Amino acid sequence: MVTDTRIDIYDFVYNMVYGVVTKNVYSVSPPQELTESDTKDGFIVISVGQVNDESEFLGSAYGWARVYIEAYIPTRLRGRADKRKIANYERLLNSVINQWNDKTSDDGFSIDVDTIISDDDVVSSNKDNVYHVLVKSFVVYKNDSSDATYKGDFYLGCGGDVLQSRDDIETLTNVQHYNVDEPFGDYSIFVPSTNYVWLCTTKTINKVLSSEIEVPMEEPIIIDEFSCYRTSNAILEGQMDLEII
Repeated sequence: MVTDTRIDIYDFVYNMVYGVVTKNVYSVSPPQELTESDTKDGFIVISVGQVNDESEFLGSAYGWARVYIEAYIPTRLRGRADKRKIANYERLLNSVINQWNDKTSDDGFSIDVDTIISDDDVVSSNKDNVYHVLVKSFVVYKNDSSDATYKGDFYLGCGGDVLQSRDDIETLTNVQHYNVDEPFGDYSIFVPSTNYVWLCTTKTINKVLSSEIEVPMEEPIIIDEFSCYRTSNAILEGQMDLEII
């Protein structure tokens, strides 16, 4: 595998969880200096195990590494676990991990959801702040991006009421990019302020639901090969769970 694969794996997993589970995401170890959001809302630490290079010949990179996602969740008074926050972190982590089942990134990364392990029995202390630590672990595979099968593009992000170019699609706030046969399934996105939610796909979207209620969507606008669907109304700040059918 190429020498910078470990960095690429960190980037791949970072983009999986950032803005979907939380915006407080760190690599390798917990930060020495905690922000107010870290202590109030919690944070995530990503670590990557040994990279196992299984390339068979030059020019065909292939390998895998086990990745650990540790969610540091603030406890309540006297170190009591905050069950509501723990359940929410676990729900969001499971959702984003399952979204990557049978999907491959532009850089040739994919995950094996059958290898997930979970541990939630650890309590840690950082700078006198006590956390319940929820651990998720799975295997990330790296294939030569030239060998990755192109299925179709789907972008999910937040923005204003107008998109005009491919650059506008790729620079949406908290944008998520998927290489999928069809954009059907469950997704989550954090809307950082009152914004419209955009869904841009090379396929077709029939209906969007949130909490089993249909989300009003505008007729798509066409940008290059993309059909871009926008929520009819601006969405208030917060986490939005979507189901595309």
